[in-house]
Amino acid sequence: MTTMEIDQVLGNNTTIGEGGAGGESGGGLKTTTNSTNNKKKNNNLLEVIQKENEEIKEIFKNTHDYIREAIVNQSKEVVAEILQQINLAWRRLKINLKR
Repeated sequence: MTTMEIDQVLGNNTTIGEGGAGGESGGGLKTTTNSTNNKKKNNNLLEVIQKENEEIKEIFKNTHDYIREAIVNQSKEVVAEILQQINLAWRRLKINLKR
């Protein structure tokens, strides 16, 4: 595999072009790499992923808070029902003791 093929596989978008005329550019072939563009694309992608990650964290936090609140409310309802049943049994006991 040539260097150009390796760079293309790795996504370096390398192009091979002719050097300058004669010895101006050292002659021969020159390699131009768009690594700066790739870094910008990677940074933009990283920012998007980080933003989505924060949104997902917020969704999980809100879901957790909602579930916790629902459990607390359900617990309060259960306690209220138990207290009503105890109160009813207490009243019956009072009535039976008065007889």
